[in-house]
Amino acid sequence: MNKTVIQSLAYYLTSKGDIELERKRVSPEEFLEYFEKKKPDYPNTHDIHSFLVCVDRLLDDTQRESEKLVYTTIEKDESEKNGSI
Repeated sequence: MNKTVIQSLAYYLTSKGDIELERKRVSPEEFLEYFEKKKPDYPNTHDIHSFLVCVDRLLDDTQRESEKLVYTTIEKDESEKNGSI
């Protein structure tokens, strides 16, 4: 069974004692565009898109609040934070 991460927010404890946050995501718009082009007959595309919009907002808020509480030593690289289909 093939799987892909469409949304995740993970917290890691480093050997230095820092907590790192890692966000992987496929934007709801990217998901919708991909499925409309590549899998137009998939029956749940718009339902999943709506779900992803809600999850994306929740994780944005959670990430923003978490970043206020933790110190990380790694520079954030936008290319590493975003997943891809």
